[in-house]
Amino acid sequence: MANLSQTVADMVYDFLAKRDGLDQLPEIIQILKSRYDMLPSDQVLVTTAISLSPETKKQLSSLLSQRLGSGNTVIFKTDKSIVGGLVIRHKDKIIDLSLNHRLNKIREELENDN
Repeated sequence: MANLSQTVADMVYDFLAKRDGLDQLPEIIQILKSRYDMLPSDQVLVTTAISLSPETKKQLSSLLSQRLGSGNTVIFKTDKSIVGGLVIRHKDKIIDLSLNHRLNKIREELENDN
């Protein structure tokens, strides 16, 4: 998901630059950091391309509890843009096992070889 972070950062920077608003960047960063700090830290967000069955959600929640410790609330959401696989977000960690991420990596490697 680092690609998404870079993309969003580039878009914000370009947006501000085109409007002579780069001087607002420190304040925007502070506002975003404050909002981020207010997020509950005990949530795990699991994004998949298709809805998971209740049994699969239960198994995945159990596995995440073993890895991350109990007391985390696992939230499931679907996003077809990841194509397949899953993306797990917990605090400031992102594990991107999506097919979209893998395809982007392959595309980058092919572009760098040319």
